[in-house]
Amino acid sequence: MRYSRANATPIPQEGPIAIRSHRTYAKVTPGHYRKTAPVWAEPASASGSVRTKEGTTHYKAGDYLAANDPEGKDPYAVTSEKFLATYEPVN
Repeated sequence: MRYSRANATPIPQEGPIAIRSHRTYAKVTPGHYRKTAPVWAEPASASGSVRTKEGTTHYKAGDYLAANDPEGKDPYAVTSEKFLATYEPVN
C-alpha cells in the first residue's frame, strides 16, 4: 500500500540535499524541508530483520516494512506506533 507523510515535522537541512532531493522534499522555510514523496509499506506478519544501506534493522510482527519505491528496493522497518503517527494512506 502507498503512504505519504501526515503532519510531518519539517526536517532542517542545509546545502546539497535541497538540490539532490527536490523530488522528495519540499521547502517549508529557509533551511527546512518536508518529505513529500510517497512510501510503499505493509505490516510485517512475523518478527524478522531487513538489510538496509546502513546495516541490519530488526522488526517485530506488526511493525511496517517500507520502501521508497513500489519494487521494494532499499527497504527499511518502522515501528507500528511511529509509522501510524507519521504516515497516512494514499488512494
